[in-house]
Amino acid sequence: MTRKERATVQSFINKLSELDKIEHETLETLKDMCETYGDGNRWCSWKTCLDKIAEASGIDSLEYRRAEVVYERFIKASAQMDLIRAFGGELAEIGFWKN
Repeated sequence: MTRKERATVQSFINKLSELDKIEHETLETLKDMCETYGDGNRWCSWKTCLDKIAEASGIDSLEYRRAEVVYERFIKASAQMDLIRAFGGELAEIGFWKN
């Protein structure tokens, strides 16, 4: 593998930190929304925050639809992280990360 190819793979793996930031931001946003539009608590679960907003504001409310968009952003980032981790694990099994 050329240096450029190796650097490209490493750059792909490094996207984990960007996706981790998205996970953190979406949780904080949903906590804020739950505190304001939900049951007044700041739950440490994306899904729980979404559910509490649905219970308090209703699934047809603008607040819930906004929360749902934030939750979908989290789901996409989480799925991408899972894929990258699986790919990184496969690379580790074949010794890619060794010099």
